[in-house]
Amino acid sequence: DAKLNDTVASGLKVGAKALVFDVKGNVVYFDADAPMARSLGLTSHSFDLPHVMQLLKAQGVYSIARFVSVSDTGLTSALPETRLVHPQTGKVITEHYIDPANEKALQYNSEVICELAKAGLDEINLDYIRFSTENTYATDVFSPSQKADRVEAFVRMARDTIDRCGPSTKLGISTFAILGWDYEKNLRTLGQDVVRFAPLVDVISPMAYPSMFSPNAYYTPGVDKGPRDYYLVYRTMTGYQKLLGDQSYKLRPWLQAYGVTTKDVADQMRGATDAGVCGFTFWNADNVYGPVLKALKNWQIPERCVNEAI
Repeated sequence: DAKLNDTVASGLKVGAKALVFDVKGNVVYFDADAPMARSLGLTSHSFDLPHVMQLLKAQGVYSIARFVSVSDTGLTSALPETRLVHPQTGKVITEHYIDPANEKALQYNSEVICELAKAGLDEINLDYIRFSTENTYATDVFSPSQKADRVEAFVRMARDTIDRCGPSTKLGISTFAILGWDYEKNLRTLGQDVVRFAPLVDVISPMAYPSMFSPNAYYTPGVDKGPRDYYLVYRTMTGYQKLLGDQSYKLRPWLQAYGVTTKDVADQMRGATDAGVCGFTFWNADNVYGPVLKALKNWQIPERCVNEAI
């Protein structure tokens, strides 16, 4: 309780409006009333979801549940038949990633998503909503459209489940930043067809982390606009806007909060807002947000974003 209260208080003090917290990885992190997860022994008691929701709502904090989707060693170990297999030979292609269209995997995840929507989460964000990048040669047995079909089955399941169990909850997806630079090439690997998925979701969150771009590529000092961290976020978001057209209003990027200075964070925020985006979330796997809090303290929200930013 103390740590959660301190985290919320430090964020509110500098104008943060939302809290992202993990609800599912290789296990479900709360005591979900989800029959498959319970029967497979894949629930834990890491936190009390009703208590967390009560605290966040009392503080007026927007709640975002990070839901790891297709990468799921827990489920593939408990139910090996959920793994992705070669369509002709039946040989397992990915040990630790489910087939996103597998019926048992969809049921398992739907039951957990339903519990989250019933609990009144403001948003559920699907992370790892893609094919694995670790075995791309083997997964290329599927065409880009076949990959996208499978991933869409998971996204559509989440949309339908939320609409049935708690329609006020928004659905978001985390996507690779590089799609905003070279869509067709990276779609072939990922199956993450954000253009196709956009009408099914409420929020699209490119993971615009500057450290994910090769150090000597994508940015030319003195030629490209602004500092490197600024430009990489700016270019990612303008690329996504061209892809999404009238669905661009759903964009809210992830920004990098690890291995950064306060200036780096400020540069990223300016890159996002100069590209026309109002909201953003920050990622640091260790939950260390000192530079973010300092950058937010001095952040001047663009006037057009005052009533929009999440």
